[in-house]
Amino acid sequence: MTSSLVEHLPFKVPYTQEEIERNLYQPDGEVDEETEKVVGEMTDDQKVLLTLWRLLAHGAVVAKSSSTLAVSKAERDEAKVKFADLQSKATVIRGMFWTSIRDHFDLWDADTVAFRAGYKIITTTGHGLGDLLDRIGSARVSVVEV
Repeated sequence: MTSSLVEHLPFKVPYTQEEIERNLYQPDGEVDEETEKVVGEMTDDQKVLLTLWRLLAHGAVVAKSSSTLAVSKAERDEAKVKFADLQSKATVIRGMFWTSIRDHFDLWDADTVAFRAGYKIITTTGHGLGDLLDRIGSARVSVVEV
């Protein structure tokens, strides 16, 4: 893997580049050939962002649980600070990940973008808001009052 993204972030994260690369998140879920179109595969940097987002989000959940279960006020306060730190960073990294995906694959106008096993990036076909409005407009969807 050739990514050095983590060392260039403008904030500290509790994981090294090597730790992230050793523990890369493995997406599951197969592509539904009928409703999903594969547009490409994640880059190394995108794999790192995905993994870092998931690690930070998991850490935030653990910290939140720790704040709820802590015995002393000092432990609760420490866990709350850790939660806020990790949750904030997870949110930023999630935004960087999805921006990177949409930018790299030029998917700014796609209704739905997701990832699947093998780091495949997909868009859905025929299930976006535009399609729903088209079906309503052409009477392929019925509205029933009860």
